[in-house]
Amino acid sequence: MILAVTATIYPPGIGSGILRSDLVFPAVFVAILLFFGILLSLKIGKLIASRNVENDSETISFGAIDGAVFSFLSLFLAFSLSAAGSRLETRREIVVTEATSIREAYLYAESIPKPIAGALTQEIKDYVRIRQAYNHALSNYMGNEADLDAEYDKTLAAQNSLWKHSIDLLAQPKSHEDIHRLQSALVATFRAGADRHVAALTREPDLIYGLLIAVALLAGVLAGRQLSNSRKNQLMHRIIFALVISSTLYVMMDLDNPRRGLIKLEYADQLLRDI
Repeated sequence: MILAVTATIYPPGIGSGILRSDLVFPAVFVAILLFFGILLSLKIGKLIASRNVENDSETISFGAIDGAVFSFLSLFLAFSLSAAGSRLETRREIVVTEATSIREAYLYAESIPKPIAGALTQEIKDYVRIRQAYNHALSNYMGNEADLDAEYDKTLAAQNSLWKHSIDLLAQPKSHEDIHRLQSALVATFRAGADRHVAALTREPDLIYGLLIAVALLAGVLAGRQLSNSRKNQLMHRIIFALVISSTLYVMMDLDNPRRGLIKLEYADQLLRDI
C-alpha cells in the first residue's frame, strides 16, 4: 500500500517534479489518495489485531511504541507545515523587496537630468515588463525548470544592460551622488531578483513527502489495531483521523506552490504592476 501511494507521486518517466506542477489537481489527488489509504490502513490494522487475538490468548501492550509513532507523526506534520508557511512568507517578502527596490531605482533615475538618464528610465520600465513576464512564467510553472531559467536569463540580460548604462552615467560631470544611489538601488533589485528565482525553485523535498505518507499509513495501521478492542461504530473517528492528515498534506503542498494552488501570491505582484 505504501509503495502504491509512493508510485503515484513518482510515476515512471516523470520523476520527482510532479509535486512541483499544477497543484490544483495533483495535490488534491494525492490528498484524496492518502485519505482512502489511511482508511484502508486502519482496516488492515484492525484485521491484524483480530487475527492475533484469535491465535494468541496472551495480551501484550505496545503503547510505548504506538505513542512514539503517533508523536513522531504529529511533530512531522507540525514542523513541515510550519516550514512551508515560512517559505511562503519569505517569497512574499522578496516580492515586496524587489518591487520597492525597482521603484527606488526609478525615482533616483528620475532625479538625474533627462539628457543624461532619459534612456535609463525607459530601460527600468522595460525591466519591469520583463519581471512581469517572469511572474507569468511562475504562474504557469509546470515543473520544467528550463522554462523558468529561460525567463530568468532575460532578466539577467536586462540587469547587465542596466548596470552598464549606470556605469556610463558616471562619465558625466554632474549628479554623481544620485548615480551612486541609483546603483545601490539597482544592486538591491538584482539581489532580490536572484533571491526570487532561488525561492521559486525551493520546495519541500519529495523524499519528505514520501516519508510523511509512509509514516501516516503506518500510524493508521497502529491506530486500527487499537480500535479493534472496541465494538462501537468508529467510522466518524476514522474519517476525522484520515481527513486531518490528508488535508494537512494538501495545505503543505499548496503553500509550496502559492501561484498554482488555492493559496495565491499574485496580490504581492500588484506592487510591481503599480510601478
